[in-house]
Formats: sequence, structure tokens, C-alpha cells
Amino acid sequence: MARSKRYRTPSPASSPRRSKRIRRTPQALSQPSRGLPSLSTDTETEDWEKLAAAAEARITQYQPKDRHREDLLQDSLKAFINWLPRGGRESVARDIRDAKTDDDLYKVFMNLYKGLAMPMKALSKPSSMIESPHSKRVRQVEVGASHLDESQTRDDMFKASCLRRDGYRCIFSGFMQIAHWLQLNEPDAIKAAHVEVAHTIPFSYASWRTTESRHEAASAWRVLYSCFPGVRRAGLSAETINCESNGLTMQRECHADFGNFKLAFKPVENENNKHEVKTYRGCSALTRMWSPASGFIELKQADDAKDLKLPDRDYLDCHWRITEIFNASGMGEVIDKQFQEWEDLKGTCHELREDGTTNVDRFLRADLWADVAG
Repeated sequence: MARSKRYRTPSPASSPRRSKRIRRTPQALSQPSRGLPSLSTDTETEDWEKLAAAAEARITQYQPKDRHREDLLQDSLKAFINWLPRGGRESVARDIRDAKTDDDLYKVFMNLYKGLAMPMKALSKPSSMIESPHSKRVRQVEVGASHLDESQTRDDMFKASCLRRDGYRCIFSGFMQIAHWLQLNEPDAIKAAHVEVAHTIPFSYASWRTTESRHEAASAWRVLYSCFPGVRRAGLSAETINCESNGLTMQRECHADFGNFKLAFKPVENENNKHEVKTYRGCSALTRMWSPASGFIELKQADDAKDLKLPDRDYLDCHWRITEIFNASGMGEVIDKQFQEWEDLKGTCHELREDGTTNVDRFLRADLWADVAG
């Protein structure tokens, strides 16, 4: 989309906290393996059609046994097989095929549900995880947790870099950040709006408060890397979560739809910076109204920000595929309802009645993680 000439705004200086972190991890962006050691994802060459057929047959054989969330199991596992990228789909399909019992298959499902789906939906906290039934991967989590550095905090430099790179405009609608628009003396030719910066891969992956939640973060990274090898190759880790390549500038409404997996940007094959706009059930009318007529967006750096990285296509591909999985399986709506139930319970979680009339089952059904009340 066409952009008007932009006012050059000096980049804010790095805070002492960020500068200290940069000095401590000088190779965080250049070496993808910095955050975790090399993890095997068991993706040896194998005929995909045969493997997928065997996995789907195993899913069909599953017998319900009143297990928690098992009503999502079959549709969800099929969605993972259909929508994960090459490398990730084989890893999941192999786990499904090799599940000897329904309990094993349920563990595969819950590992994906709590190890990938819930962290992707979480705003600030990772979920508790049921570990993969494969002992090799359990050992990988232990090793991974020992290599995770300190929990990250939200970074003002991340926001400033993304805004400068995107010309202080929503990458979707082209509307400009109100504060920057005012600095330019309110040009009539430019529309202004409330603009925010979003993480493509959620910030929750790099934030933890306890040793237990650090271990859970390592589990989440293992599942993410296993399902999306391209994310690992691109260099994302807890230390690089605030790199501008993991950020997008969007209007508030678009940001909400993107974060709720109602809006996604599918990378166009053989065109590095072109993405197809994808909207889904529940996407707001305003976001749909602002959608470009062409159905595509092209990501570009502002004239004064050629030194800053564009949003990474592997991260956007991951977000798009997760969006498809949520919408194909129904997991997204279930997790949203779960989070809302927890919000509703927050004000009453310390109000257990002495007469025994408290609906304790409602607390247990919230099914959230150990340190959520933190």
C-alpha cells in the first residue's frame, strides 16, 4: 500500500536493563540454538501419505472414556495433521500412529492442547503441561529448562522499533498512530487511529516467575519447536521474543482479532514479504471493513528504518496455521471459555463457604495452571 513521506523520529536509547541483557547475550539473534540445546523432533524421511493415513486410522479407533476435554481429541489431532508444516506434521503423526493405547493417544492430544494451544492463547502465563509419553522428550524438557535464561519483561525498545519500522502505521489498514500523526501537525491526507504493537508468537513464551513455571516454559518451547521447525531455524527463543521480527504494528481492533486468532496473514509462496489476509468466524466488522480490497498486504520498512527486520514469515506462518487449527477443531473457543471462567472466578476464589455449599467442582473445572493466581 502506498505510504506518505514519513517524519524521521530518533530511535529511543536502550534502557540500562536492555543494554545489560544485550551484553549478556550478544549472539541471541544470530544463533538460533542459544535459548535451548538441539532437540530431536524425530522427522526422518517417511512417506507422508502413508503416515497420515495410519495416524488418521489410529485417531478413528479412539474410544471415549470420560477423559477431560476428550470431545476435542479427534477433531484436534486431525487438524494438527492437516495444518502443521512439513517436519511438524510428521512428528505429530508419528506420535499418534505409535500410541499403543487410548491413554497414550490422549497424552499426545493433551501434550498439544496444554503444550501448544493454551500457551498460544494465554496473554501472560503458560499452562501446566502433561508431558509427552516419550521418555526421550521428557529428558529434552529437563535439559531445555536448564538452558533457559532469566524470564523476559515487556520491552519498550521492542515497541519503538516496530513502530519506526512500520512508519507508525497499522500494517493492515495503513492508519497512523495518533501521537505520531499529531507530531506531523495532523495531515489531512492521513487517517489516524489507536495503534498498538503485537507479538506474533506470544510474549507468554518468555515470561515465568517460578522454577516450576520455568520448566513449563521449556515444555512449551519443546512442543513449539517440534511442531514448527521453521520457528526454531528462524532463531526465536525466550531471549529473542522481543526482536522486532516477532512484532507487528496494528490498530487496536485488528490487534484484538489477531491475538484472538480471528485474523491471520498467510505467507505467499515465493514472495517473501507478501501475505494473504485471512479472516475467520468471529472477526470484527471493523477489521473486515479495513481489509485491503486486494486481499493481500505487503510488508515494507519505512524509509528511515531499513536497518530493522521485517516481521518473520516463519512466525506469521506459525500464527496462521495455529489459527486454522483452532478454527477447524473448536479448541480456540473452548480455551477462550476456559479463560473467561477463570476471570469470573478470580473474585471468588478465596470465598469457600463454611457450610459446604461452595461449588468446588466449578473451581476444578477451570482447569488452569498451578501459579495462575500468582
